[in-house]
Amino acid sequence: MIQFFRSPQRAVAAVQKQLGDCQQLDILTGFIGAGASRFLRSLNPGRTRIVFGLDTSNPKLADAQWTELKKLQKLARVRVFPGLHAKLYLLDQRILAIGSANLTRAGFELLQEAVVVSNAPKAVDDAVQFFKQVWAAATEPPRKPTVDAGSQLSGDRAALAILGRRPDPERSAFSAGRRRLRQSGRRASEHDDNGNTRRSHRHVRICAYAAHWLDREDSFETNDFLDGWSTGERAQPGELQLFCTSKNIAGVPELADDPRVDAVHSLWRMAGPINPELGNDEWPIQAPFELVVRFENPVPYDDMVRARLVSGYSWPMGSRGKLLKTPEDVRRLSDLLVRHNPRQRNDILRGLGLRA
Repeated sequence: MIQFFRSPQRAVAAVQKQLGDCQQLDILTGFIGAGASRFLRSLNPGRTRIVFGLDTSNPKLADAQWTELKKLQKLARVRVFPGLHAKLYLLDQRILAIGSANLTRAGFELLQEAVVVSNAPKAVDDAVQFFKQVWAAATEPPRKPTVDAGSQLSGDRAALAILGRRPDPERSAFSAGRRRLRQSGRRASEHDDNGNTRRSHRHVRICAYAAHWLDREDSFETNDFLDGWSTGERAQPGELQLFCTSKNIAGVPELADDPRVDAVHSLWRMAGPINPELGNDEWPIQAPFELVVRFENPVPYDDMVRARLVSGYSWPMGSRGKLLKTPEDVRRLSDLLVRHNPRQRNDILRGLGLRA
């Protein structure tokens, strides 16, 4: 049997239908990224071994894989083989799947991939032997990846987005295009008496979400890049969005006294255009977002009210949220965020487009 799939999810479903419960899963992957651990839990294999190609030439790339590695090590035996670029999945040493999909959420759920599934005995035996050779040559992951300062990764932004992280604009091969993307977001400026620009800032959209998102692995609590999240229908790439959590703790009563509830959680930047394919009935307008700063000390709702940034009735809920447009509003927001998070002052001011 040889089958060709464009969707890794369908390929896995076809294999599960044939095998039933998977007792052993062996994986070779170039990258690991956001969603890898969730995929493993969905399969619930009895035994899992993973080898991935840890890249330490770029700090953002290394950090992205390190974040997911800590989750995977609770579910599987994991080793590192620098430079590995293969994408091989062996199930019970009876069926192989090989193609272009890395072990990431984007690779399995969002991108168009090519996957070949086969149970041909000779092909499976060769794949098993190949995995054994790579596994034997691979090493245990470091306690934390160290960045190779002497080299730089010129990978494109899409490859980094797959990992659920934002790229370093100074290292990206597409840094010029990235700067244009950031500049496309709506801006407002202050000028001196001679008409010279004195300070520039971005509009900031305030949106609040139910507290149960704090308990989800695919949310803004645990990831630094979101393939799709709700926003306003007129939102533009480069626009900033303040992610807040409401006091709605339905389904997560254990978070009743959590300081992240009913507070400002993090600041994000819209990383691409609105994607109609990601919308659903509840959240029809969605776009990719990258983390700017996750606040060490969440800012309570009451303080936002006192700063006249939100009404005294409730958070701005829903995808439209509330848009802060004036320099005065954005400055009050920055003052409030910095007052609660003095150690993150420079990150906050830079993120808002203000002078640090």
